Amino acid sequence: KFLVVLRSSVIMRSPAYKSQQLKLLVAVLLFLLVFYFYSLSGTSKTNWHNQSECFSDKKTKQIYCKPSFQIIGASRAGATILFNYLQRHPQIYSSKIISDTSFAGKCTVTKCSINDYWKGFRVPEGVAQHKNMITGELAPSYLTDNKNGDVPKILKQHLPKLKFLVVLQDPVERLISDYNQDEHATKKLKKTHPSLDQIIAKLEGELKNCYTLATSPENRKSCHTSTNLLTSGLYADHINEWLKHFPKKQFLFLNNQDLQSSPNLVMQKVYQFLEVPEIDVRKIEIDIPFPDETVKDPAKLAKMKVTLEEPPKLTNQLKEYLCEFYKSNIAQTAKLTGIQYVGSYCDR
Repeated sequence: KFLVVLRSSVIMRSPAYKSQQLKLLVAVLLFLLVFYFYSLSGTSKTNWHNQSECFSDKKTKQIYCKPSFQIIGASRAGATILFNYLQRHPQIYSSKIISDTSFAGKCTVTKCSINDYWKGFRVPEGVAQHKNMITGELAPSYLTDNKNGDVPKILKQHLPKLKFLVVLQDPVERLISDYNQDEHATKKLKKTHPSLDQIIAKLEGELKNCYTLATSPENRKSCHTSTNLLTSGLYADHINEWLKHFPKKQFLFLNNQDLQSSPNLVMQKVYQFLEVPEIDVRKIEIDIPFPDETVKDPAKLAKMKVTLEEPPKLTNQLKEYLCEFYKSNIAQTAKLTGIQYVGSYCDR
C-alpha cells in the first residue's frame, strides 16, 4: 500500500500529469463558456420528436418551430390559394408564418440572423408537442427573385431538408394576372399605368440589351433569371437554379388548373408530400386573393368585397410574340415538372 501511495504521489507531481490536468481544466472551462453564451441566446432545443425542430425562448417562454416547407411560387399562379388550404389543416400551424421576403430579409451570404427568422414561427406548446405538427412559409417571389441564387444557397446551409411547393400557371396568363394586379394598385393611387404593350416593349429591349452584353452562353442564360413581368414566366430557368442546391425529390410541382378544378385531389397529394394526415377540403371555404381572374361568380366577388376589372386584351401581335417567347420554355418546364397546360392561352 505504501508503494502504491508513493507511486501515485510521484505521478501527480510529474510534469506530464500536471499538463494533463491543465488540459482537462481548460476543456471544462471552455464547455462552461460555450454553455453560458448559448444560454444567453435565449433559445434551447427541446426533445419533442415532431417534424419541425422546436425551440423555447427562456426569457419569454415562447415556443418556435423551424419551418418544414416553403411555398416558393410562382407569383400570381395560385400560391396564396394553396397556402389558404394549408392553413385550414389542424396540424399545419401558420398563424405566425411571416411574409414574403422574410428569409431573404434576415439572411445574406455573409450574415444570417437565423434565430430572428425562426421567431417568425411561434406556436403554442400544446401544438408544438404534436408529433405531426409542421410549420411553413408562403414566399411566392422566391422562385424567381432569389438574389442570384443566394436564397436557395443559404436555405441549403440552414434548412437542408426543407420541402418546396411550387404552383405553376400558363406563363401568358400569369403575366396578364400580374399586370392586372399592378394596374389595379396603380389606379387606386390615381396614377397613370402604362399599357401592357408599352411594358413588354420596354422589357423586350432590356432583354435584347442583356443578350448583347452577355459574354458567354451562361451569362446569356442569366438574362432569363432576372425578375420582371416577362421573365418571371420562364419557369424552367428559375427551377434549374433551385435544383443546383436541392434535390428534385424535395419539390412538389402543382398545376394551377388542377388546384382550381380539383382542389381535393391536389391537396391529398400535398398532404402526402408534407407527411401530414389527409383531410377532405371539399367543404373548406378559403379566402381568395385579389385579383383572381378565375372567379366570375358575383356572389363570391361580393364576399371578396372587390370588383374585378376586365383583364387587358392582347393584340394579335403581342399574343404572337409572348407565345413564341415562352414556347420552348413551356416544353422545358413540362419535361422538368410534368406540368402541361390544357387549353392554354396560346391555343385559344
